[in-house]
Amino acid sequence: MHNIRHTEEAKRKMSIAHTGIKMPSLSDEHRRKIGNAHRGKKVSEETRKKISEATKKQLSEKGHPMLGKKHSEESLKRMIASHIGQKAWNKGVPFSDEAKKKMSLAKIGKVGRILSEETKRKISLAALKRPPRSEEWRRKQSEARKGTKRTRKSIEKGLESRRWYKHSEETKEKLSKIKMGKPQFWSRGEKNSNWKGGITPLLEKIRHCFKYRQWRSDIFTRDDYTCQICSKRDGGIIHADHYPKRFADIFHENKIISLEQALEYEEFWNLNNGRTLCKEYHRKTDTWGMKGKRKVYAK
Repeated sequence: MHNIRHTEEAKRKMSIAHTGIKMPSLSDEHRRKIGNAHRGKKVSEETRKKISEATKKQLSEKGHPMLGKKHSEESLKRMIASHIGQKAWNKGVPFSDEAKKKMSLAKIGKVGRILSEETKRKISLAALKRPPRSEEWRRKQSEARKGTKRTRKSIEKGLESRRWYKHSEETKEKLSKIKMGKPQFWSRGEKNSNWKGGITPLLEKIRHCFKYRQWRSDIFTRDDYTCQICSKRDGGIIHADHYPKRFADIFHENKIISLEQALEYEEFWNLNNGRTLCKEYHRKTDTWGMKGKRKVYAK
């Protein structure tokens, strides 16, 4: 039958003849022999070319046999039952060094899966057609999340609760050993590239001293607890911001080296160099959080 194709009539008769006949399941020994027989064999470029041109054309014209169809409940049950208890053929078999090298080279430069614009558009349209979640589904999700903690970021963004996982002491020790010997980014204290003589404790002392708290309270009282950008006054979180001269600039320009020196320097406590901001607008300033710390360390 080499290079001879069956007629449509012959194909129909063979299909009828095989109806109801189940293929025998292969034993593990049989599968191993088939795997060993095909190991190391490669498809020639000529055959690969024929497959890519002829087979792909046929598949594109005919389409997949299950395209637009769904398995019946009975068919799904049979498929699930046939896979229960089966083990992967390579479970427990270590990869060779050559195989690991090939997998590593294949993944170089790949950062996740990049979707095309057409695929993104299709996903978006499919999501719009998806029916809304039922009350039963929402109730089950709520019960599944009971007892979980919320992270700081999820609270600020108003997101759903996220599970909070804590590392064990053994894991913390392992992570510490892994980071040892890495670039200075992981180092602490004087070995860190951002080390500036240990100014962090001094900055914290200044920001938590009584005089700083008094200055902060006077700024709020003067501005009537109102944000000076959005004029919001609803009892939310408000901050006292050094403006127009930043706290970091005052600290470095005057070479503050002790808390006593900072307490004596009046520019820190000048009410004309401060304003009240709500948290939303304070986050947008260049001195918020780590942005401000990076600027301090960069001095």
